[in-house]
Amino acid sequence: NSSNVPVQVLGLGGGTPVRQISVGYPRTCALLVDGTVRCWGAGAGTGGTNDPTPVAVGGLTDVTQIAAGSGHTCALLGDGTVRCWGTNANGQLGNGTTTDSLLPVDVVGLAGVTQITAGSDHTCALDAVGDRSLPAGAARRSRRSRELHRALVERGRVGLGHQPQPPGQHHL
Repeated sequence: NSSNVPVQVLGLGGGTPVRQISVGYPRTCALLVDGTVRCWGAGAGTGGTNDPTPVAVGGLTDVTQIAAGSGHTCALLGDGTVRCWGTNANGQLGNGTTTDSLLPVDVVGLAGVTQITAGSDHTCALDAVGDRSLPAGAARRSRRSRELHRALVERGRVGLGHQPQPPGQHHL
């Protein structure tokens, strides 16, 4: 059911406060202060079902940030690694394939990540090293996406798709 006014999300009131919310299509996810993630909507991370209330996403602990895109979601872990799940036609899960995954998979080739963001069919990661790299494999279709990528490239390392390119080869 739709609502024109804010409503409480059932299933998030279990006593653990929410640190962050990320809204993608077709799911919403909440990062709790205990480092776990709960999602609801289509393909929420529980085997591809449509969950009307939040459910825990398996395989995730010590999460510090989440980013939901169109059909995929990623989690930044406390050790600076990233795990993603959902659709992967453009390599947005970053695991070296274009195979969808119902559960979180490790993003390859990224370490020391400090920030993530997700768009319609891509994911970006920024690290603290300042070394620049832009893997290919994810289409950047909108002007806003190109602007975000350019800003992240100027600030540090960017990871998209699944095939890293040498520093200096930034195809925006």
